[in-house]
Amino acid sequence: MKSYALNYRVYYNSTLATKKTSKVIEAEIYNSGEVYPMVAEYSLFWKNMKNDTHMTEPTYAMRTYTLSRQFLALFCDTIRTSDAQPDQKQLDQKLRIIDGFPVNQDICYCPEEDDGSSWLGDRDMIELQGEDQEYCLGTAMPNLEAKPSRVFFFQEKIEGYRSLLSPDTATYNLTEESSTAKLLLHAFQHWVYCKTRGQMTVTNFKGNPPLITKPKLIDLNPK
Repeated sequence: MKSYALNYRVYYNSTLATKKTSKVIEAEIYNSGEVYPMVAEYSLFWKNMKNDTHMTEPTYAMRTYTLSRQFLALFCDTIRTSDAQPDQKQLDQKLRIIDGFPVNQDICYCPEEDDGSSWLGDRDMIELQGEDQEYCLGTAMPNLEAKPSRVFFFQEKIEGYRSLLSPDTATYNLTEESSTAKLLLHAFQHWVYCKTRGQMTVTNFKGNPPLITKPKLIDLNPK
């Protein structure tokens, strides 16, 4: 996997969502002369860097995004050659699962230009039971270059971000009057299920169609 150097900034004092084990904050990246608004998610667990790394969760997320995009591309190709309605065929050209990629925190914790908020990133960290607290707090962290002390999972910021087709709701809150985007995503779920012969499906979409994020691949028949 290729690695590219990108200038970025995270804003610990601008929290978008707090979960049980992670937090989502505002971020930006600078690339090719442009500044792009992003969101960055990071784990709230202290890590014992002798035995663990912050790369585990972002790696799994990146693989999920990649596989989901492959399924979606095949699904959209199927729609274009089917008897789908014109508005569905127009939407399939725009529907996409946004990219997600891990970004290593700089080895130097304090940047040259700091707005005074970076210290907020350590105030709500969760200590793991049985860990050496002094080591986990980073007072004696060896080999930082080999295993960064934090990894952010960056994603494109989506305006109007909301939950879509949550499995916690009855029948996904879908009706015949539901939007074309939601009905198309629900068809995508069934398509993945049939394509994998009942092995997998995709759920827990979030975003603002046609931009989708947070896909969750579920193995319905693990062995």
